[in-house]
Amino acid sequence: MVIPNIQVSLSTVNSSTPLQAKRADTSHVILSRAEARSDRGDVVEIQHTSTSTFWKVPHGNVTRCTSAWAAVVAAISRFCCRSMYPCRVPRLDKHLSKQTGVPRKAVRLMLAQARVTIDGVLARDAAEVINPFSRIAVDGVGLPTNTPHYIMLNKPSGVVCATRDARHRTVIDILDLPFQHTLHIVGRLDIQSTGLVLLTNDGQWSRRLSLPQSKFAKHYRVTTEQAITSEQIAGFEAGIFFAYEGLTTRPARLHLINSHEANVTLTEGRYHQIRRMFGRYGNRVLSIHRYATGPYVLSNLRPGQYREISP
Repeated sequence: MVIPNIQVSLSTVNSSTPLQAKRADTSHVILSRAEARSDRGDVVEIQHTSTSTFWKVPHGNVTRCTSAWAAVVAAISRFCCRSMYPCRVPRLDKHLSKQTGVPRKAVRLMLAQARVTIDGVLARDAAEVINPFSRIAVDGVGLPTNTPHYIMLNKPSGVVCATRDARHRTVIDILDLPFQHTLHIVGRLDIQSTGLVLLTNDGQWSRRLSLPQSKFAKHYRVTTEQAITSEQIAGFEAGIFFAYEGLTTRPARLHLINSHEANVTLTEGRYHQIRRMFGRYGNRVLSIHRYATGPYVLSNLRPGQYREISP
């Protein structure tokens, strides 16, 4: 799978050093960092290097730039989602024409003659949009199909949740599978964090897990430098305001294991969310381990191990 390049640079009055991201799969992290540093009248420049699409967003302060910045991030997110999480293949007639070499007009005739089936059901509509993993047959002979794959990985510390990285080992590098480069990541962890990472080539499945509306619970075991207080527990439950995003986090459960360790449950996934929430109380996070996402629980996998799962 080819992932388009996106370059993000932050120009400031006192520095000409650009802050760059060269992959769409990490652009949201870099964008968040740029936003966090752009409250002093900076200019954020975003350029998609393959199409030369270009945005230039002047910043006055966080309050004035929030809506404009949200629009830019949304545009980048939509572009990345189309590239990384394909949800469907073309119309049936276009797909059949490409697979068989038959002109699209002839495909319509084949449909009228009841020669085509989709997953065992007779196909009639040339404009039908088909699932990327549908089993399509012409005259009883199956066409080549994609196979969906779902991988659960126990990510070790020091490994990057990215498809490619010039400096660090990635979760894709850990895998030894013939189809590993067709996979994308469902829910990232930062480089220091460990635990459950899901990978798939099924865009519909990954979107169901990733969309905020799904509200799938994500469970983490967190160790902190200082003791966890009742104030922090109440703050997590009430939600914590993030000024740069201009929003309050959804209620999060914080269940104490001991004075410095707790299980944290989130129903959203924002940039460094757990570290930032504890950071609001001056309590540095020492480790984060994700052990479950929705119905998928990490068990019997040592760091670096993985296995296929059912969706």
